[in-house]
Amino acid sequence: MDLILILQFLASCLPRITVTGDAALSAAAGDGGGDEDRISALPDELLCDVVSRLPVKDAVRTTALSHRWHRVWHSTPLVLHDAHVGLVDDEPARVAAIDRVFAGHPGPLHTVHLAMCFFHLYQRELAQWSRVLAAGSVRDLVLFRLPRNIDLDDLLGLPADILCCAELERLCLGFWRFPDTSDLPDGAGVFPHLRELGIIRSIMEDRDLDHMLASSPALEMLSLVAGCHLPKHIRLRSQSLRCAHFCMCKALEITVLDAPHLERLIICHLADTKASPSSIVPSVKILELMVNWGVFTEVQILASFLRCFPNIETLHLEYCMADKTTIECYTEFFDKLSPIECVDSHAKHVVLHEFRGHQSEVTFVKYLCQRATKLQKLTLVLPDEMPASSVSEIKDLLNVLAIPPWASKACRVLLLGPRFQCDWSFHRLSDLSFDDPFLPVHGDEIFSYIKAAEQGG
Repeated sequence: MDLILILQFLASCLPRITVTGDAALSAAAGDGGGDEDRISALPDELLCDVVSRLPVKDAVRTTALSHRWHRVWHSTPLVLHDAHVGLVDDEPARVAAIDRVFAGHPGPLHTVHLAMCFFHLYQRELAQWSRVLAAGSVRDLVLFRLPRNIDLDDLLGLPADILCCAELERLCLGFWRFPDTSDLPDGAGVFPHLRELGIIRSIMEDRDLDHMLASSPALEMLSLVAGCHLPKHIRLRSQSLRCAHFCMCKALEITVLDAPHLERLIICHLADTKASPSSIVPSVKILELMVNWGVFTEVQILASFLRCFPNIETLHLEYCMADKTTIECYTEFFDKLSPIECVDSHAKHVVLHEFRGHQSEVTFVKYLCQRATKLQKLTLVLPDEMPASSVSEIKDLLNVLAIPPWASKACRVLLLGPRFQCDWSFHRLSDLSFDDPFLPVHGDEIFSYIKAAEQGG
């Protein structure tokens, strides 16, 4: 995968831009209204709200309307997305424009998203802006450094001033070398309001993550993405954490030490990752894992992970293709598998994404049918470009599975076409208003039936 594709994927993990330049705003009066300026007649509070929703270049332009509008922009907490500043291919002009915005606005700062700068060429500006961000009480900060290449040896050090932004509510960092936190004070006063933390393709030591967790008493969402040099031993200790997301992180061990409110856990790629046997997390109700069904060790890891979460009600398992597959007796493994509480007693909905009908997947489905007493819905989602003959074979397989008794009283089985929309954005994962943020929009229903339990004689 080339640099452009990697950057596109990583950029998709960034929070959504909160303002748009596409909307039209009209102050035209109705019939008989003449040239009355109805917008300027609004109170300052509403005008500030209007200005905060404009791209920064348009927000600055409102200062030319009148003396009152000049005051409005200066009293509105700054919302700055560098995607709305300058031309895409003119970085010097964009950097200069950002400089002018910071110099011209007295603060406070609300939202600053800088995701289009090659900061290695503008280290003086980076240091200056970092001081402005800390002094300006920024609340929502995205600092994503465009790299010259994908290698981690290209990373710049994150300015220490970023860790002095005490009013932060959301922080997302990409392509940085985390500063040494060993001498920094921990405690609730460091990031008292931080609710979301995302670290993308960065170098971060175990102690740095420990520092951020210990310093963020309100943290609800943690996301670590695409890092070989992210913490090797992830220790989750937080009284407020509700959702944790680890994507393409080669952690050696994930331990939930003390996270009583953790509801959702998303782990993409289980290879080389171990679940600590002492980590029993009864609060998690939704679990999403990416499993390489063709590698026996990953199937074993899946079983060990499931033991750590006894109360899972919704389970998403996504197929991850293997470069090399192993030949093992999956049937014997699942037959001898000791009881797993979440499967036996709590799982209500299981979704297998990218279902191909391979031996290991089929064996797991049979295992669910025989063990999951509370299962109400089993959804199998086909991959893209599956031949019609293979789809027919999977339908035949599901008909065969319907013959023997199942453990649950009644379960609906769904075979769905490939998903055509899947929003894995940081924003969606961190939005706890979604009952199930991992459920994508799929294609048409291909096949379904309801399997009822056998009645006793």
